[in-house]
Formats: sequence, structure tokens, C-alpha cells
Amino acid sequence: MTVMDFLTQVQDIREYIDSRTREMECWRSMARSIPASNFEPHYNATRNTSAVYVGAVEKADEIQRDIESKYATIIDKCNEINAVIDLLSDVDEKILLRYRYIENRSWADIGSVMGVSYSTIKRIHKSAINKISDILK
Repeated sequence: MTVMDFLTQVQDIREYIDSRTREMECWRSMARSIPASNFEPHYNATRNTSAVYVGAVEKADEIQRDIESKYATIIDKCNEINAVIDLLSDVDEKILLRYRYIENRSWADIGSVMGVSYSTIKRIHKSAINKISDILK
């Protein structure tokens, strides 16, 4: 695993959660759109008699459980990444990596908060990545 793969694990899981959340909302929407009842007196032995929305509710619940397990994974990954970041001696490198890979902030936001230019942010980042690469070897 490369340094960037290691650091972007949380970001990847967040993107997965966002995608699954959208999917879950679609299933919940389907579950809420219950069709009108048909009161015609007829019987069909092969017809599924369960409510139409039950499958959608079950699928939404399944996705919700998956999302909850991924949140637990995010906490574990953040702890792993923070432990490696803590091994760095430079405070600016620590701050930058936490902002970028734990808090998922943009480069512009990081530069603004740290009070430095984009080029300085990139220089600090490159230095931190090289040091983490040595740590992970």
C-alpha cells in the first residue's frame, strides 16, 4: 500500500458512505410510495401477497447497517492514520495531514487556516509524505 493509499482510506470510505446513503434514500422513497389497494374480489394462488414496500424497507435497512459498519471502520482508520501522523516531529506537517486526510479539507481551506500560500502547503505536504513513506517502510 502506498502512502497516499494509506492516507486516503478515510476519504474513500466517506465517498462509499455517500453513495450508499443516496441509494438508501432511493429505497426509502420507494417504501414510502405505497400503491393504492385493489379491492377487486379475486384470488391468485401464485401471486405474492406480501406488501410491495416490504422489500424496499428491508433493502434500506440492510444499507443502513452497512453504512453504520463503515462509520466504525472510519473511526479505526482515523486512529491508524493519527498514530502515524503523531510520529512526525514537525507540527505544521501534522496539522496539514490531519486537515487534509482526517477532516477532508480543501487545499485552499488549509492554506487559509494555516496562513500560508498554496505553494507552501504543497511543499509541507510533500515533505510530510516523504517522512511518512519512510515510517511505513
